[in-house]
Amino acid sequence: MSIEGFDYECALSGITAEGGQFHEADGLDDLPPGWLQVSFKRRGVNPQYAALQQVKHSMIEGLMSQIPENYPEEVVEAQFQAVAMQVEAQFHGMESTISPYITYEEEVFFAPPESNEVVREAVNEVRETLGLALFSTESEEAEAEEAEEAEEAEEAEELEEIEAPVEVPKPVSGATAVTP
Repeated sequence: MSIEGFDYECALSGITAEGGQFHEADGLDDLPPGWLQVSFKRRGVNPQYAALQQVKHSMIEGLMSQIPENYPEEVVEAQFQAVAMQVEAQFHGMESTISPYITYEEEVFFAPPESNEVVREAVNEVRETLGLALFSTESEEAEAEEAEEAEEAEEAEELEEIEAPVEVPKPVSGATAVTP
């Protein structure tokens, strides 16, 4: 996260911008309007937590190795439960303060795609790969809007033709209508 007044630098083009108005509600702090923030978060195993689990396992194995092999299976099972509970209790305080995971986060910023053709093309390449809608230029948006309006007009014209009342020919005066 940034601090108010921090300069943002586009990871693609090197374009920089001053931070905008600080706004905490959306989680983007003072990211200037139009800029993109891309975050990659990855969960990894906390090595300290893994080491603690290994120590607990080793302690249980060590204590269980002291039980003679000729003891009945029920007694060995009961001893295992008791030893495991003791080891869990012994390390409970320490284990409750250590997270099993560590989160790694990488964050990059991109200038507004509309501001630079190189940025737009690079961002669109990534968006296309991820199956997201592409950013278009203002001229592409205008062309798309014109095409949509033309299509709507054509559909309306076709609809008018379909819905137009069918004119029934009026009988000519003096003629008689033939009915089947």
